[in-house]
Amino acid sequence: MNAVAQFVFSLGFGLLYLEMGWGLGASNDSSLPILAGLGFFGYLLAFYLPQALFRFSLRDNASTVLAQLSRRFAVAAVITLILNLAVAALLLPGQDNAVPVVMEIYSATALGLLIFHAMGGLMAEQANYLQRTNQYKSDQLLAVVVAMCILFVLLAMYFLAFDLATTRASRIYVRDMIFGTLAVLGFSWFLYRLGHH
Repeated sequence: MNAVAQFVFSLGFGLLYLEMGWGLGASNDSSLPILAGLGFFGYLLAFYLPQALFRFSLRDNASTVLAQLSRRFAVAAVITLILNLAVAALLLPGQDNAVPVVMEIYSATALGLLIFHAMGGLMAEQANYLQRTNQYKSDQLLAVVVAMCILFVLLAMYFLAFDLATTRASRIYVRDMIFGTLAVLGFSWFLYRLGHH
């Protein structure tokens, strides 16, 4: 399940970067397939490489596992940042206004780092390890998950209301649908990984 989900998420990011390039005026450019490929293969690499490099078992102590998971997150974060710098290098030349480009790249970077690599990776794996080795308190985990769910829903509602409050180009709504779907899928994946150990 984990590998299939990561493949699907990578496809979603490829689609997000493809739409980003198309919407920002690269539709007549040969950079569209490059953007889609960067998004897909960049996130695929960010999901699989850290897991291959830094392994742990249930026999390891909690500090060793947390160190390995932190290293995984660091490698995934570096890959994600390099990917988004490459996307910026493709999209920024020829733009009259760099602000929308930077905002979209920043949003995609934050989504990848926070939802997929921090929560779906580091936090979910650490919680799974602690659950499988009986080193956690379920009431504390429940409180954290409920608080995060409330925060996620409130932020989603705020940004959706903010985006819908102004009339924008139709491509913004397409981007928002892709972005929102990825965010909901990523958060659901995080919750699923917490509950199934």
